[in-house]
Amino acid sequence: MGTPVSSEKNHGLRRMAEQLARLVEGSVQAWVEDDGIGIPPGELTRIFKTFYQVEPHMTRRYSGLGIGLTISRELVEAHGGSIWADSEGTGKGACFTVSLPLADDG
Repeated sequence: MGTPVSSEKNHGLRRMAEQLARLVEGSVQAWVEDDGIGIPPGELTRIFKTFYQVEPHMTRRYSGLGIGLTISRELVEAHGGSIWADSEGTGKGACFTVSLPLADDG
């Protein structure tokens, strides 16, 4: 099905992620799941906004500018696709899914 990917970042936090893909009604969906810090349910749509970060800037434990998911969304949408995140909440990991239309053979 997929290949497990191990990454160490964010001050030594170790996460295991599994990358997967499938065909769904004329599109291909690819997703990455991890068992990281998770995302509170109320933040799932906000995380794609430019410079948005879930943690307050004064107490933030993780680095970054808050532009990676915005860039990802813009690239995916430029190709006619969509991107979204799912998480059961803080401490329960997350799943990021990208859906792109299949190319026309015509």
